[in-house]
Amino acid sequence: MTRSERLPDDLEGRAFGPADARRAGVGENRLRRKDLHRPFHGVRVATPPTNLLERCLAYGPRLKPGQFFSHTTAALLHGRSLPLGFEDEPDVHVAALLPADAPHARNVRGHRLLESLEPVQRSGLPVAHEADVLWQLAGMLAFEDLVVVADELLNDTDLPEAHARRVLLDRAAAARRVGSAKLVRAVDASRRGARSPTETRVRLVLDAARIPEAELNAPIQESGTGRYLGSPDFVWRAQRIVLEYDGDGHRVDKRQFRRDIIRYDDLVADGWRVLRATGDDLTAEGRKALVRRVARAFPPA
Repeated sequence: MTRSERLPDDLEGRAFGPADARRAGVGENRLRRKDLHRPFHGVRVATPPTNLLERCLAYGPRLKPGQFFSHTTAALLHGRSLPLGFEDEPDVHVAALLPADAPHARNVRGHRLLESLEPVQRSGLPVAHEADVLWQLAGMLAFEDLVVVADELLNDTDLPEAHARRVLLDRAAAARRVGSAKLVRAVDASRRGARSPTETRVRLVLDAARIPEAELNAPIQESGTGRYLGSPDFVWRAQRIVLEYDGDGHRVDKRQFRRDIIRYDDLVADGWRVLRATGDDLTAEGRKALVRRVARAFPPA
């Protein structure tokens, strides 16, 4: 591109629509040039978006009053953990509050909402509030995936756990949307303390099998000395049993791998029984085997 063909400075590096181009003195012929990409109808960008945030920023010029990002798009903008594949969806979810119209365009999934919601700002974009996103997800996610998000919301609020759970249920009840019954179950099943989606999934497996409730990521001090021995993922203090979920990071990170060996040896030396789980324990057969191993560790009733 020659210097005379460069876009005006205020259009470089951002998405813009026809009105922006006219105000900057850019003509129709320039907008048709192949160096400009069209991620959405009526939008031009110099560089094609490569991730969700960039796609949302590219759609920004098309947002009308009363419209905001919602559903799985909003969940990801809030940093929530969703199943694989959602972040790579080509479509963005955009909601509109009555009387605004839901958008209809290529790579956009529009939603028209009856509820009076107040969006928040994320990266300069209007995004549905996290508590509202949770009930928006109820009709899209499986129960376990919904609990993962609810656990993360409980972890990220300073409200007492019971109060935070009630807030989520009240927002769901007010919405009266598809999936509300599943959402109530998911919120009831949520707990504060899990540090990863996999920990939440392991907890749900154990809860479903009626394994006694464990402390989550609870600190353990060495008997006699009080020396800190770590905060295992699941702690059954009365039975002196711990369960650790070892993700791939524990295997490929050499320093983490070595720390784990020492930490587990210290726990065993202090009289704790250390159980370990991996991704294989979250398959259908693996879940059954995990329950058997954990149940076997408990002394007979």
